Amino acid sequence: MASTRSKDLYNLYDFRRYVDRDNFSVIINEANRKYNSLNSTNAMWRLLGDWDTPSDSKIWSQGEKTIPIMARASLLGTHSLKPMRNTAGWKFYSGSTPKMGHGYTMDEDDMFMLRDVRNNTGRDMEELIYDSLLTNSQAILGGIHNELTHMCMELASTGEIHEQSVDGVAYDFTFDFDQNQYITTNPAWFAADGTANSAATVIQDILDMQKTLTSSHGRNVNAWMLSKDTLDSLVAHPAVLNAYTAWRGFNSTNAANYIPTNVEILNFLHDRGVWMFLPIDFKSVHEVDGKPVDDTPAFDPHYMVAFNADEKMFSIKCTNSIWLDRQRYGGISASTMYSFVEDRIAVLSTWHENPIHNTVEFELYAGPVFRSLRDYARVQVQATT
Repeated sequence: MASTRSKDLYNLYDFRRYVDRDNFSVIINEANRKYNSLNSTNAMWRLLGDWDTPSDSKIWSQGEKTIPIMARASLLGTHSLKPMRNTAGWKFYSGSTPKMGHGYTMDEDDMFMLRDVRNNTGRDMEELIYDSLLTNSQAILGGIHNELTHMCMELASTGEIHEQSVDGVAYDFTFDFDQNQYITTNPAWFAADGTANSAATVIQDILDMQKTLTSSHGRNVNAWMLSKDTLDSLVAHPAVLNAYTAWRGFNSTNAANYIPTNVEILNFLHDRGVWMFLPIDFKSVHEVDGKPVDDTPAFDPHYMVAFNADEKMFSIKCTNSIWLDRQRYGGISASTMYSFVEDRIAVLSTWHENPIHNTVEFELYAGPVFRSLRDYARVQVQATT
């Protein structure tokens, strides 16, 4: 493969062909490279989900298979018929795959700026164009991954998706959970304003919920997921601190003079049998009138979620963009180039000569669905009113 900075990739004498089709894909995939890591903070959705196989249909039904109940076999007489077990249950989500996307433009003013930089710095024009495409595409692809992460965090924390785009359409869905998968602590650990309830029995509540979920309900869960802010509040809860200082044997004077670290408190909790915590620290922005505006937290701080840390919670259902058909069957003009990042995120670059204007658009049909509705529980730890 040729270097993406090679001079022969660009035709400086034709605005429509700065980048040839093959190397346009090279640049776009290079822009996406930092989002490929499973532990990438720029694509946190990968912590919770994996891509599913893309479909050609926008309308789909997703079967949610529950774990079979391993009932004891029955003792039978020699000629007795065998009882038939209910080995697996299925629930379905039927709907339309949500579409997300945005893009950017490079116009004549951008070309003048690049030409000035070339003349003032001596850098090659093709290198400047490469950097512009790479930098802009990284930001736009980051926005695609952020939207996926936002949906995954919202779904993980509430079991629901209620997406309202600033400049798009609404997407709402509530998955069909059993009522005993929604738990409310009594009393609530925190009031609506975030004040800790000194009467709450936090540690015992957690241990009781763990036992109920795994022993009584048979759910395959082994960890807690919650926002980082909620975890900080939990660690600092008076009920937790009092239990820790009592365990350390501090008197009131020692307790007042000693400030334990979060690590000490967490180790104390885990030693008592509390599962490991996965803290979520995800922040995103949307754009209003060209300016970034902070989003409300994607992971709802009112809730703590029980899940299986050994398995991915979601599959990311996908639908192939219609641009894939355009590429497969022709219909591509000399002024257009297509690319498909991770075989799912469709990218279209379109050049216009008069006025000079290039538009690069990104779109993805995708949304998270639970792999198993059974192995999930949501605990409300903070009052809402």
